[in-house]
Amino acid sequence: MSIITCPNCQKGTSDKETTCINCGYPIGSNQVALKDKSQNKFKKFIITHKVLSIFIVLVILFCAIGLPIIFSNQLSVEEKMAIKNVQTLKDTLRDPSSLTLNNDIQFLTCKIADSDDPSYTYYFIDYGAKNGFGGIVRDIAVFKDNEYLGNQSEQDNVNVAFAFFDYSRYQIYGLNNSSISEFKVRYIDVGIISQDKVMKNIK
Repeated sequence: MSIITCPNCQKGTSDKETTCINCGYPIGSNQVALKDKSQNKFKKFIITHKVLSIFIVLVILFCAIGLPIIFSNQLSVEEKMAIKNVQTLKDTLRDPSSLTLNNDIQFLTCKIADSDDPSYTYYFIDYGAKNGFGGIVRDIAVFKDNEYLGNQSEQDNVNVAFAFFDYSRYQIYGLNNSSISEFKVRYIDVGIISQDKVMKNIK
């Protein structure tokens, strides 16, 4: 047995002891074991924080990039109806592959005042397509919900005329305007639907 100096209290203690007989500080092999244990805890602490940091970064990226993509792919009721109507229009064309949309699709939702009848929505689709001679003809197709009423060029089409009449009255009086009570129609919503978004969903 030999006497060594304790690194903590600087007093002499036996080298056979695992702790200093004066202050209890670990010495010898016990000191190494405790040091290794402390280092292992520190390594685990670092690894845990690295994993946590990576997880937080991934969550932030998902919220910033992933969620907007997910929600941008969700379609509103009007968008779904517009896509369905454009698909119907395309299927009726002589050359379906020639269909192009010239503008975003406009819609106008109407409600008969003091009536239990459900509201209905007009869709105005400004499109171009080839005719029988190969030339591109431009027209505006009109749908009431998913019912095809006809084209603006059909001057004798009463249903199409009423749709444009409603749209012109909306432009004059605006939404939910009491000054149009004599017409017994309320214009409750209006908007546009991106032609690019529609065409991406057309087969």
